[in-house]
Amino acid sequence: MQRQGKGHFFATPTAPTQHQSKTPSTAKMKASIAATAAILIASASAQPSVKRQSDPTTIHNAVVNWQTDTGLVSGFVDSVQGYLSSGDNAGFLFAAAHAYNSENDELTWKGMLDNGLCRTGDPNYDPVCANAIAIANNELVNKDTFGTVVLLLKEMGTSGLSIAAQNQYGINCGSAFVGGRCYNVLPAIGTYFTYAAYELCTYYGDCSLNGATAIFPQTCSECPVPA
Repeated sequence: MQRQGKGHFFATPTAPTQHQSKTPSTAKMKASIAATAAILIASASAQPSVKRQSDPTTIHNAVVNWQTDTGLVSGFVDSVQGYLSSGDNAGFLFAAAHAYNSENDELTWKGMLDNGLCRTGDPNYDPVCANAIAIANNELVNKDTFGTVVLLLKEMGTSGLSIAAQNQYGINCGSAFVGGRCYNVLPAIGTYFTYAAYELCTYYGDCSLNGATAIFPQTCSECPVPA
């Protein structure tokens, strides 16, 4: 879908002639202003409605990349028991460092969607989307669920198998104070995906991400259901 920018109108100044007054009358000035305003209003009315200013390709790629990173981290979390069984500490350290980097990369994709989705000031501003994204951001950032996952992954990449089991549980299930990926982080990310897919399909004709979700680890089954 092509988006057209608003037209710009520039008045071409002309030097006054012998028959022109350098100080036009108030009536003439008002008439000129009114005519210009009418032209601008007519032009604006002819422009198509644009949902937002950001590039839909950026939104699409952010979702795809963020989803991929959630899968990489979830795959690592599911592999912890295998490393514990084999005792491969070196392999575990390498995998944990890779998962940590993937989790940090998610901040980049989140930032792109924060900048591109339901921004105030956009034409056709969507308050429902804005409220949903604000709630998801609050879960990820203000409640420190995302930051806690990053910290636990970093610890696994430095301390190795000695803390693997306890940190795996903390990443998935959280604690009494901070939620984990399974019931807090990944559902919040899913909210971003849902509204990104809606924006792309509704306003840009790209419906390929409809139904996109964050990728959950199988070990989420170990987490108690929150009360």
